Amino acid sequence: MNGESNLTKQSFQPVADPKSLISILEERHPQSCFFYNQVVSHDRFKDDITFYTIGTKLDENTWILSNYTREDYGSNISISAPRAIVEGKEQIPLEVKECFSSSNLVNWDGRVLFAALEKRGFPTMILRNAGNVKGNITEIHPCILYYIERENALKIEISPGPDVSELRRLLPDKETEFILSTWKYTNEGSRSVIRNCIAANASAGVFVDGKCVSGVITPGVGLISALYTLKDYRGKGFAKLTMKYAYKEFAMDGCIPCSTVEVRNERSIGFHQSLGVNVSSIVDWIDMRAHLADWVL
Repeated sequence: MNGESNLTKQSFQPVADPKSLISILEERHPQSCFFYNQVVSHDRFKDDITFYTIGTKLDENTWILSNYTREDYGSNISISAPRAIVEGKEQIPLEVKECFSSSNLVNWDGRVLFAALEKRGFPTMILRNAGNVKGNITEIHPCILYYIERENALKIEISPGPDVSELRRLLPDKETEFILSTWKYTNEGSRSVIRNCIAANASAGVFVDGKCVSGVITPGVGLISALYTLKDYRGKGFAKLTMKYAYKEFAMDGCIPCSTVEVRNERSIGFHQSLGVNVSSIVDWIDMRAHLADWVL
């Protein structure tokens, strides 16, 4: 593999200036879109996200890892690999596999959520360490990674319509409860996480008679998430309006609007297609837990 000298140290090195990763991630677009967003928005999540590379040399062969620490789901690990790996032209080097297996950056004895991993060898590498080596329990969620080019998102025309009293970003003091009560993946630690995401990153809410009826947020992992429209207000185009507004706001922040949808969620897939977004790839979310007691059965 080209760039083997970049792997000689075989350990993760902290990145002092995350912005130094931008040019590499731009070359890996669109697969790197949400990872790119993590770097662009890092100033707003300094206490929560750290970046590492295998070795210190930064080029097209550099392996990059981010660790987004959350109170509700522990570590959210994202990986950006060389394009040759993602495209299946080269295999994951043994040095890289050993680095992941031996590094204490991945807490193999705790709960870790691996975010939107590319299919090319990543899930196999993670599952080998998590299951075969460490004896952990894992759950895999295959998803479609959607994105819209930033320049196109900036051109989106927003037409709220007469039924909408307000269309704006969510406010942490007012709309945290809306997301907390509607997002199916919340747990006891999610309140502060949601509040921080609303305060730091792009979000969107549609209001009717002053009431939030549809909303969405963007956590530090760089993916637009938790879209929900109240049942009595569905079929009126509010979800589409919410997403369009979020796309434009996120793009105005310098990010690439993107999101993931589970491959069996046909309704959500159709919804995203109606928004005119592009498909980047099929990715896996891997939820790893060390103990059976951590599972909600």
